[in-house]
Amino acid sequence: MADLLFLPFKVLGFLLFLPFRILGFVIFLPLKLLFFVLSLILMVILIPVAILCIPLMLLALPVILCFGLCKFAWHA
Repeated sequence: MADLLFLPFKVLGFLLFLPFRILGFVIFLPLKLLFFVLSLILMVILIPVAILCIPLMLLALPVILCFGLCKFAWHA
């Protein structure tokens, strides 16, 4: 009985929000797919770069530290 009482409001709400649902499907679904594909491409590119660069940065840390300490000692 309560369902029949709220049925006109449900139909009205459905018809009221139908354009927004269609708009969300037409605009946001392709954008979601595009961002998903772009994030996959970015991951494929960035993971090998990180694998190569992080060890090189770790190797460079002692050199940078030595340079900084020498520069600090020179001005002290």
